[in-house]
Amino acid sequence: MTTKKGSEPAASARDPSPPPFGAVGAMDDGNATALHSLTGLVSRAQALVAELLRLSDRVPPSFVPEQHPKYADVLFDFRYLKTTEAHEERVESSAALLDLDEEFRENNLPLVERFFTLFDRIVRWHADFIRFLDDVNDGVYIQHTLESILADADGKQLTVEAAATFGLILVLLDERFDPLLRERVVIAYHRHK
Repeated sequence: MTTKKGSEPAASARDPSPPPFGAVGAMDDGNATALHSLTGLVSRAQALVAELLRLSDRVPPSFVPEQHPKYADVLFDFRYLKTTEAHEERVESSAALLDLDEEFRENNLPLVERFFTLFDRIVRWHADFIRFLDDVNDGVYIQHTLESILADADGKQLTVEAAATFGLILVLLDERFDPLLRERVVIAYHRHK
């Protein structure tokens, strides 16, 4: 098929191979959603970093019994899970502890829920990233392998950014949230929700 000099070839003469991974139009192909999935993962990871930073600046002193012992008798770490009944009996057997427990719940439940939601979203993000990598390896993204994604500049950037941002999330979580604080939030959420 001949074409005029400088004009586009007819549609039937176009290259039938799929566009490169990050090329404009690649997303139009139903099989090329890997870039879209990676972009979503990176965006979610960045939102998690922002929420981690916001919440790390708003940890109320009542969540840290060592600094603010008022709620020390009703905030439990993971040891609570081994002797749940004993902890609950101790709280329920004392009117003062029941009142204190109720006061903590009324004053802090929205923040406890926000912390727990953040922790839950971090776990879900990790599972989704692992699922994405497994899907790529299993051929769900028919035209793409991990090698083809990493060979493309956009794919490489997004893959590295996703992994690096998750590393940042873990570092921030470790540096800004004491492990006992995380345990107390999880137990408080499960006790009061």
